[in-house]
Amino acid sequence: MTEAAHPLALRARLVFPVSAPPLPDGVVTIAGDRVVAVGENLSGKPATDLGDVAILPGLVNPHTHLEFSQLARPLGHPGMPLPQWIMEVVSYRRAAEDGRPRHSVPRVKRRSWPVYRNVSPTA
Repeated sequence: MTEAAHPLALRARLVFPVSAPPLPDGVVTIAGDRVVAVGENLSGKPATDLGDVAILPGLVNPHTHLEFSQLARPLGHPGMPLPQWIMEVVSYRRAAEDGRPRHSVPRVKRRSWPVYRNVSPTA
């Protein structure tokens, strides 16, 4: 059987649905890599209680690190503790030829725009 055939229900102190008010003592049911229900346990088993946490089902964290786009492989490895990964980032940046972080996107030349003072709309 595939993972999707075995739904998992998670309970949290608060569940924040995308389009509804927060649910105290809320439940989210997941099947495979999909949220299949919010506020309802469709797993057929007791929900796994995550304790005093909040679940934000459907929230996607789309941030990226463009300065690492040119790397042949990501820094670190999956499951690496954040402080250890940060040490790898610092080491990578220190090893850059000019001592500054390398950027995969060109820097935009700074422009200074004129500041108009005491401008009257009727002038």
